[in-house]
Amino acid sequence: MHPMNKCLLAVTLALLGSGSVLADGAQNKQSALEECSAYSGAGMRGCLQKKADASGIELARAESNVRGALKKWDEDAQYVKLAQSRFEVSNKEFLRYRDAYCGFNASLGGGAIGGALDTRKLACTAELNVNRSQQILDAVSHLPLK
Repeated sequence: MHPMNKCLLAVTLALLGSGSVLADGAQNKQSALEECSAYSGAGMRGCLQKKADASGIELARAESNVRGALKKWDEDAQYVKLAQSRFEVSNKEFLRYRDAYCGFNASLGGGAIGGALDTRKLACTAELNVNRSQQILDAVSHLPLK
């Protein structure tokens, strides 16, 4: 790996920190960066894009599972409807938060070249998607089902 890429990886890893890992093997941003560090330049960006895309698919799957759990929740219909409505609002707000936060996180790369900033944003997106997936699944894991 080119010395500049090693430096970029080290700085990015230090600034991003670590996240959680889903039981099914979805990765946090640090391990995604570590795995993708075998590539340089556009290859690293492509690898991280795949990780972000995969985490988006996992998030969509988790959202679908939560919707299914809420439909099967053994609770009065009014409370089920309220929870479903608030879940959809929280999904929209999460996407706004993720985009804003990862934009901020990317800006912490300062004057780095655009590819390095993209790398930061993709790693951030992957991590937040993984964290959100686990968070929403945990929220409904205790619900008594019909």
